[in-house]
Amino acid sequence: MSRRKPFAITRSSLADMEPLATKASVLRTYKKIAEDVEERRQTPWTDVVDFEKTLPRGGTILELGCGSGRNAVHFAMAGHRVLAVDFARGMLGRAALRVKEKNVAASVDLIQADVTAPSVKSSSVDVCLYIAALHHLPTRHQRILSLEQVRRCLKPEGKAFISVWAFEQRRFQKILERHRLRKEGFGDVVVPMRSKDGRAIRRFYHLFIDGELEQLVAEAGLEVVRHFKSHDNYFVVAVDSHRNR
Repeated sequence: MSRRKPFAITRSSLADMEPLATKASVLRTYKKIAEDVEERRQTPWTDVVDFEKTLPRGGTILELGCGSGRNAVHFAMAGHRVLAVDFARGMLGRAALRVKEKNVAASVDLIQADVTAPSVKSSSVDVCLYIAALHHLPTRHQRILSLEQVRRCLKPEGKAFISVWAFEQRRFQKILERHRLRKEGFGDVVVPMRSKDGRAIRRFYHLFIDGELEQLVAEAGLEVVRHFKSHDNYFVVAVDSHRNR
C-alpha cells in the first residue's frame, strides 16, 4: 500500500493574488472529496469529546459544517438532539449513512444550508459546534456573518465551541513571514489533499494567527470565555456578549 504524500502548500498560494476561493469553489471541492473525508475522519477529536462531557444531557446542538457526521453522531449517542448543517450534499449523504449505521436517526436532523444563513430558528439551540469549518470560508466578511448566525441561533444561556487551523504550525513556517508582508489575503492558502485515486485536490484554508479567532468572535457579538491551542488548532468557547443586557 503506497504511503500518502504529506500536506504541502501549492506554489501558486505563496504569491499575492486574487482571492484563492469562493464559496462556490469550496462547495465543488467538497463534492469531490466527500468519500475521502468520510474515510479519514471516523471519530471526533479528543477536545470535542471532552467538551461534550461538560454539557448536561438532552440539549439541542447545532453543528455548522458537520461534514460526514462524526461529531453529530457522537453527540446524538451521548443523549443530545443534533441539527447538523452542511452545504455539501455529498457530505450530508455520508453523514446520513453514518447516522443510520449508529441508529441515531431519530436524534439527528441533517440540513443542507449555507453556514452564513442556516435555516435554524433564532434562540433555539443550547450549543453551537463549529469544528474545523470556519476556516474554509473565503472572506473575513463571510466568517463574521457565519459567527453572527451562531449568536442568533443560541439560546440566552447557550455556548459555542469553535475551532480553526492555526497558522503557527511547523509546516507553514516558511510562508508565515511572507504572508506578514501582505496587505490583503493574509493567511489564505491552498492545501492539496491526496485522494484515493492519487489526485491532488486543492482545498482553501484561512489560517488563523494567535488572537485572530478571539477578535473575530468578539466582532460577531460573542464573548470568549475560554481559548486554547491544541494539536495545531485554535479553540474558543464563547457565549452571547449581550445575554445579560
